[in-house]
Amino acid sequence: MDNETLEIARRLKELREFSELSAEELARSVDIPVTEYKSYEQGEKEVPAGALYNIAAKLGVDPSVILSGNESTCDDCFVVYEGKGKQVNRHEGYSYTSLSYNFANRKLEPMLVDLSPDVEPELVTHTGQEFNYVLEGSIRLIVGEKEYYLHAGDSAIFKSNIPHSQTAMGKKAKFLSVILDK
Repeated sequence: MDNETLEIARRLKELREFSELSAEELARSVDIPVTEYKSYEQGEKEVPAGALYNIAAKLGVDPSVILSGNESTCDDCFVVYEGKGKQVNRHEGYSYTSLSYNFANRKLEPMLVDLSPDVEPELVTHTGQEFNYVLEGSIRLIVGEKEYYLHAGDSAIFKSNIPHSQTAMGKKAKFLSVILDK
């Protein structure tokens, strides 16, 4: 695995141990199979975004602490200038850019998401609600048993505890994702 995945794995294990939880307790509390959770801590598998948010909530930390090792510090206003967001590559074909990574105590998680075509991501779940606004290209949004086809200018909002995923249709696509963590 790459260094970023190994660093995330190390931080994940340290935070769990600091919280005095066993790997089994944490995995059960966020509804992840124990063997899968352990593969995250060993750096054998990347932590999906949905699982990352659920684990961070259980550990009482901001997801950026797990991803970067840094605590958010700005509490009044945080500005991200074009091209200066925190880049996170969590899955093949998915590239996330956090637009609020250094804003403390945030309730919203806005991200730009770039999707490569022909990549079929796993369905994910996490707490709260999610809003998607397509900026470029077209995406197929799966929410539960339903599929929606969205083009530039289209948007959707949904309960993010329902299994969901987004896929680029035909060519590369970009959308704004805003997650409200409740």
